[in-house]
Amino acid sequence: MSSPVLVSLVLFTEPTWADGDVRNEIIRLLGALALLTCIAGRCWAALHIGGQKNQQLITSGPYARTRNPLYFFSTVGLAGVGLAVGSITLGAVFFCFSYLVFSYVIEREERTLEQFFAGEYRAYALIVPRFFPSLSAILVEPQTTDQAVYKPHALRTTFCHALLFLLPIPLYNVLQYLHGNGIITPLVKLY
Repeated sequence: MSSPVLVSLVLFTEPTWADGDVRNEIIRLLGALALLTCIAGRCWAALHIGGQKNQQLITSGPYARTRNPLYFFSTVGLAGVGLAVGSITLGAVFFCFSYLVFSYVIEREERTLEQFFAGEYRAYALIVPRFFPSLSAILVEPQTTDQAVYKPHALRTTFCHALLFLLPIPLYNVLQYLHGNGIITPLVKLY
C-alpha cells in the first residue's frame, strides 16, 4: 500500500456517521487528541535529543520509555489524521501503514546505532522497548544520570514540522465541501 492509496481512501470514503452524530464527534475528538499528543510527544523527544543524534546515545526522557519516540508519536499522529476525519477504519489503516514503514526504517537505523555505540546500544536495547512504550516505563520516571542538552532551534524545527499533523483538520472541511457539492463522490462509507 502506498501514499496514493491512502490519499484515495480519504478522498473517496466518508464516515458512516454524519457530522453532528455523537459517534462521529467522539471519533473526531479522539483524532484531535491523538494529533495534539503527537505534537507534544515529538517536541518532548526533540528537547531530549537536542540535535545530538548519532553523537551521543540519548536514553533520558521519552528515550527511556521507547527507543523511537519520534516514530511512535508520528504513528499516533497519523492515526489521529484518520480519526480526525471521523473514521476508526482510516485511523487503524494509517496507524498500521506508518507502523510498518517506521519498522523498516528503525531496523536500518538500529544497525547504524550499533556501529556508533556498540555495547552501550545493545544494553539500552535490552531494557527499553523498540517502539511501543511499556506501561511501567510510562508510569515510573526512569533513573538516569544523563544530562539533557536543550537546543531551542531543534525544538522550534520539530514543533513546526509537527504542526503539519494539524493540516488534515482544515483539509477535512474542504473535503466535506467537495463531497457535499458532488465534486467528489464518496464510494464507500467507513466506520
